[in-house]
Amino acid sequence: SNSVPLGSHGSQSLKLTTVENSTASNDPSEDANILKKFSTGISDSVFVRYYAKFNNAHAFHHTGVWIGGTNPSNSCWPCNYPGRAIPASGDSAFVVGTEIRGAANISPQSFSKFGFYNYWLDMKGFTSGPAAGKYYGNEFISPNSASSIDMNAWNCIEIMLKLNNPVSESTGELKMWINGQLLAHYGKGFPNGTWSQATFNEGAGNPFDGFRWRSNPAVVFNYIWIKNYASDNTAYPTPNDVLYDHVIVAKKYIGPIYEPKTTGSIDNIKSSSAIILYPNPATDIITFSKSINHLIVFNTLGKNILTTRNVNSISLAEFPNGVYFIKADDGFHKIIVKH
Repeated sequence: SNSVPLGSHGSQSLKLTTVENSTASNDPSEDANILKKFSTGISDSVFVRYYAKFNNAHAFHHTGVWIGGTNPSNSCWPCNYPGRAIPASGDSAFVVGTEIRGAANISPQSFSKFGFYNYWLDMKGFTSGPAAGKYYGNEFISPNSASSIDMNAWNCIEIMLKLNNPVSESTGELKMWINGQLLAHYGKGFPNGTWSQATFNEGAGNPFDGFRWRSNPAVVFNYIWIKNYASDNTAYPTPNDVLYDHVIVAKKYIGPIYEPKTTGSIDNIKSSSAIILYPNPATDIITFSKSINHLIVFNTLGKNILTTRNVNSISLAEFPNGVYFIKADDGFHKIIVKH
């Protein structure tokens, strides 16, 4: 595709296309994916960062980037079948799925939740309903409103996976950033929440038990799986596209590509969209020439200091004097605050 994220130095992104044109369980057009296996795995912590943009005229089933570990390393459970059971002893595999969750799993949506969909040793099974006794991925979604993403805009997703060491303990962790904002962090003793069958609901309740991803040290992170998997549904027979770009696997936090820097081309950044911001410099309020669906404000260190939606103006009363950067939908702007 010739659509790329803001700040990209490239001119094309990866497009994965499926067609939900039948109810056949083996329809090859319903699964577009790229699987990368690593010959040398990682046994402590790994960071994965990618950009994704979704066709909001469609519903999505398992669409996003999954990572995980298998033992032996050349096996692919559950790469070709997500499974309805878990490893009995934790010595064969675990999965961390990052994907569209919520309303867009059922019908086309302009905004939908994005979160985790995981398989691991101590995961929860369904106890009632049609799925009783089965194990589908356990769902973790941040209650923060920023976890509901604009489906038709580029979104930066980054996760940290920490494996449990020693393997006898539930010391594994997960973090998720969306567009540079840390929205979720799960580990032994935090956050509080309750389980509703296979969904962990963050908030009031008991401290989270932590992740015991594995019981065998031979199970390590060793694959990344870029997915667009459509469910059997003849209601949407046209191509269902997902765009991916700037996929990175690293040993430390990566961050978005559009984060401002404190040195180099900073004073030369100009407006990159038709949206007008005024006044600039501003004192207490800055107004936009049209309503903004998704707005993010960064300081000069690249720190996300405000995320909001569906606004025509924002208050700057609590912002110290200085330079800030605003991502307003797909446009990028520099403002100056002077009280």
